[in-house]
Amino acid sequence: MEQYPLRKAIVKEKLSVVEYLVEDIFDGSLVNMRLSGKQAMLFFLKVGEEVYVQCNLDDMSKGRFVNSYDFKYDRELSNQQHTLDKKNEEMKNKEEE
Repeated sequence: MEQYPLRKAIVKEKLSVVEYLVEDIFDGSLVNMRLSGKQAMLFFLKVGEEVYVQCNLDDMSKGRFVNSYDFKYDRELSNQQHTLDKKNEEMKNKEEE
């Protein structure tokens, strides 16, 4: 089974209670991110906040919000997070040089 790709993004705009426009920190593409039912009650995201988005394989411009609970119980998702964090750290180190 192919894993849905994970992206690290920054919240750019709140479109509705459950929908946000986020920008991928690596390639700058925009993704329409949605929160699931209970997430909308538990998570209040702010513009500028870093988030993880699990994208749709058919349309990479759409995705769902991924929280710490998802990483805890999905090893593959956790591995993707680790890879993205490592890539982000390398990118920050290059900017400082």
